[in-house]
Amino acid sequence: MTALWWGGLLLYAGIVVLTLRRHTRPDGLLIGAWALALPALWDGLRLGQVYVLLFAGAALVWYLLEEERPLLAGVAIGCLAALKPNLLVWPALLLLAGHRRVAGAAAVAFLFVSTLPALIFGPEVYVQWLAMLRGDVAGRSGYFANATVVAIGVRAGSHLLGGALAALVLAWAAFQVRRRPISALQASALGVGVAILVSPVAWMHYLLLLVPALLRLRWTPGIIFGAAVMVIPTVAAFWAFRTLPLSWPELTPALKATVGSAYSWGALLLVVSMARAGQAEAGIPTRA
Repeated sequence: MTALWWGGLLLYAGIVVLTLRRHTRPDGLLIGAWALALPALWDGLRLGQVYVLLFAGAALVWYLLEEERPLLAGVAIGCLAALKPNLLVWPALLLLAGHRRVAGAAAVAFLFVSTLPALIFGPEVYVQWLAMLRGDVAGRSGYFANATVVAIGVRAGSHLLGGALAALVLAWAAFQVRRRPISALQASALGVGVAILVSPVAWMHYLLLLVPALLRLRWTPGIIFGAAVMVIPTVAAFWAFRTLPLSWPELTPALKATVGSAYSWGALLLVVSMARAGQAEAGIPTRA
């Protein structure tokens, strides 16, 4: 556990520092401090979770796309989606945006990596996984740290509302990638963000996958506010986890869907603001 904690922290910090050195920006020190202050990082390390490794994989994808190596980037995306299948939204949006080589490589890698457990352990591992998933989603989708729009509806007392919000986000994302040509980097930022938003359960730790894009983007007021939400409310969240039941039964649905959905609303604002930034990532020059 000690090795995982320190290894994860050094890996994360190293990638943040190298990315900011690769991209010249006047606010680099402040952005780096924000990235290292994210409670999603520290809580993930405390729990021994894999989210820093997912962040490293996403950072590799961004680097490969910048270096114009779409097939390798697609393989990395497919491996990430095999670990977390809700990330399949990512290559789907790349395909809609016309980046077929990246999306195709991601599909092949996803199928190959996903087949290995069934070959090694037998197909029943996926039956067990699906059974676990059904029970897990039903029991924990309303938890405070679930940063999805589905959770907003669940907290408001309506699974149907949560599904409708997810459908609206998916439709909006499809419209964004089809209405004008966008780069694979832009489509990837949108794909990761939307995959988080429309998942039945995606803890705040998933937001680390957006950090590689945010290290490159020029921060608009919307991005600044959404990024601040990812840091500030966590103090309240940790206090709530210690003092209240995780499902917060004593709170009204209105409070759960508003104040109790701070991560969800912050993530939504962040993703929409990143999409509206347009070609912003091309506006930050890279060193030769």
